[in-house]
Amino acid sequence: MRDKRTAMPILVAKGTTGVGQEFDVSDYNSVVLQLSAAASTTATVKVQGSLSNAAPTFSTARSAINHWDYLAVYDYETAILIEGGTGIAYSAVTAPDSCRNILINTDHLVWLNVEITSISAGDVTATAFAAQD
Repeated sequence: MRDKRTAMPILVAKGTTGVGQEFDVSDYNSVVLQLSAAASTTATVKVQGSLSNAAPTFSTARSAINHWDYLAVYDYETAILIEGGTGIAYSAVTAPDSCRNILINTDHLVWLNVEITSISAGDVTATAFAAQD
């Protein structure tokens, strides 16, 4: 039986570039990211992860002492793997296109975050749902 899932708000109606609130996901076997974008949103969103024991500074450059990377993720709707460096693109969102459910491979992952790398209109909300299967 699946344990109760835990909701972790990462971005809440964020309308600027930058990272959200990082979360320790090391105790969970599965994580699904629920993304939603307001009408007319044009943005690129990327998922960040780290295997480090201490939380990296996701808002600064990656390095040997600040180790993190963009993660490839699986889109539930399209059944397509989205390359981490490419990210999830929103282009002048209309209501039916505003919600996405994204599976994150959590093998050995400790820290999870989401970054808006570009945005020219609208805002994005990202909530991670984690469970121990």
